[in-house]
Amino acid sequence: MRLVSSTLTKMKINVNIFDDCLYILHGYFECLSTFIIDIDRISGSSSNIDNTNKLPKLKCFSLISHFLTNAYDKRTVPLLRRMLNLEELTLLISVTTVKLPYIDGTHLYNDFLVQMPLLNKFTFSINTRVDDKGVKIDLPSNDDIQNSFIQIEYQHLDSYVNVMKIGSRCHAYSLPYQFDTFFYI
Repeated sequence: MRLVSSTLTKMKINVNIFDDCLYILHGYFECLSTFIIDIDRISGSSSNIDNTNKLPKLKCFSLISHFLTNAYDKRTVPLLRRMLNLEELTLLISVTTVKLPYIDGTHLYNDFLVQMPLLNKFTFSINTRVDDKGVKIDLPSNDDIQNSFIQIEYQHLDSYVNVMKIGSRCHAYSLPYQFDTFFYI
């Protein structure tokens, strides 16, 4: 069954996998300007859904995903880069990585914010878990995380860094906190 609408402008939906999000944004809802999606899992894909076509009509996007993902760079970032005219972005995501330091303001700016010149509201809660696998990784401090957001002009945020025996966590979030979930207190 294929759903198509040439008039729907706002959609709020819960889905199981990231491919469902890509399917919805694949041109079947050409007037969609607000898309609010809660995704159970963001993981790799075996589908061939195109994740490169620009989404010029999308003005407001909210992505909530509660499970850890190791597909942030390959799935989430390419999707966000397609949203050139976005004015509002809400992002709650937990990322696990072994090769990168924490996701901070500099990463967000370089990954996709630089391509969103119309963005005037960014609400976020980004949790990064670094599994160092015994390899020494030079990780930024809590002050470094906060300064990286201030440098890209996001003043209202807080963060914390928790270094553990194996790996570490960083949680950076906008203030006032807008989400029902607060990860890993």
